[in-house]
Amino acid sequence: MLKADGDDTESYAKLGQAFIKLKLGDVTELRAGRMVLTTPLLYDDDSRSTPSSTQAIKLDTQVGGADLYAIYSDRAVNMAETDFDKYEANGEEYDLYVLGGSYSFTNGLSVQAAHGIADDYLRQTYLNASYPFELNNGDNILVDAHYYYGTDDGDLYGRDYQSSLFNLAGRYTTGDLTMTLSYQNIGGDDGYDYSWDGFNNDNNILMVWNSVQYLDFNSADEQSLQVRADYNVASVPGLSLMARHTEGWDIDTSTQSDAKESETDLEARYTVQGGTLEGLSLRARIAHIESEQFDNVDEVRLIANYGFNAF
Repeated sequence: MLKADGDDTESYAKLGQAFIKLKLGDVTELRAGRMVLTTPLLYDDDSRSTPSSTQAIKLDTQVGGADLYAIYSDRAVNMAETDFDKYEANGEEYDLYVLGGSYSFTNGLSVQAAHGIADDYLRQTYLNASYPFELNNGDNILVDAHYYYGTDDGDLYGRDYQSSLFNLAGRYTTGDLTMTLSYQNIGGDDGYDYSWDGFNNDNNILMVWNSVQYLDFNSADEQSLQVRADYNVASVPGLSLMARHTEGWDIDTSTQSDAKESETDLEARYTVQGGTLEGLSLRARIAHIESEQFDNVDEVRLIANYGFNAF
């Protein structure tokens, strides 16, 4: 997270969350300031010690059982920086507007939709539907579909841009074991660009199964398939294990139309269940990446989180 040798580094800190919250009736709330957002088109990345953050005004309300929200944002900071920068492209600044909402039916079906506009730069639309159901033997199945569509909104993007992302996943849980199969496809003329500013790609993340530890599998024309297994170790309360492999193919690059890439992830997590260290979570993550677009990567992350009640 710190700068390379030879570069001056005075600090690595930022005020990422500081906002005013107002209750406007029983079901409406207004927030204004700096906040970590978790909406489909503005989802701040928390994979570093200091997460990315967004300076925004956010209105939440409920209408007819649906949860609705509106967001205005003029600047953001990514997870590896300290300064909040204005959204900018080609020397011009612009603002960002997002409308979205979700609704859950009594049969378990949940739907989400969102649409965002960055003035004269980019438009994005997001749709999601998920449906869980329980089998007679107590096992559970979840079917989850995500769709993104993006186009340029004007001259600031610098070129014509049009792309889509479709992700369909099925998850099966039996006892302590969960198995997931996920397919993703990138359509249109380009790889899918989910960044709102063109320079701050680690300020935002995708809400799809094939966006994993290192890769998003969102290159032009790319198809990808993921196989994943999660296991809660009953004999060691608090211990969980995860293994997944994601394979991408048919990538359209400047030199070939059938490039490949893959990522294999292993994870072990242990959460202390009681005693003095209750609330402490330890996690080890290993990723092995092979790609015909860039150099292969091996990555290890060790993460410790400690949550506690201050009062």
